[in-house]
Amino acid sequence: MQQIRTAVSMFHFLLTRFAAQFSVMIKIIKFKYWASVPIFLATILYVYALLPTDIGVMYDDNGSASYSINKSYFFYAYFALFILTNGLIRAYQHMILPKSEISMESYDQLSKEQKIYHWWTGLSLVFNVIYIFSSFYIGLYNSRDVNPDHYVALVYLCPIILIGWVFYFFYLKFISK
Repeated sequence: MQQIRTAVSMFHFLLTRFAAQFSVMIKIIKFKYWASVPIFLATILYVYALLPTDIGVMYDDNGSASYSINKSYFFYAYFALFILTNGLIRAYQHMILPKSEISMESYDQLSKEQKIYHWWTGLSLVFNVIYIFSSFYIGLYNSRDVNPDHYVALVYLCPIILIGWVFYFFYLKFISK
């Protein structure tokens, strides 16, 4: 238990030590969020062109597709998922804290609610990165020309990013001041 407290206090020390740079980080996260939208669109369009007409969804023991869907259904469902998650996060973000109360002066001067408000922008970015990586991997997996085994790190990277961001939320909610 003492080791956990030590690790948490060291993490808190590092965050507060670099707090002056976090106001710049908030701007960078917002920029990356808005940049991730056209990157997602470009990726999903590229994957759409790369995919065969039918995409294998479930596979049997032999490795052949036992259930497949049309690539148009995949494209529109994936695009709808992107719009839905980003729209819900942005709507919730504006419900919890109106934009007029957000200050960008210094991270130290932000309240806990304002820090959590900015966390939601980062969550949208995390989901967008996950969508980009997963759509790219799905395109590679269903491609006949590329071996997807070389890109399996994309599958493991997505949950790691999401879990790290969720832990940061718990840090903001319960430990930070």
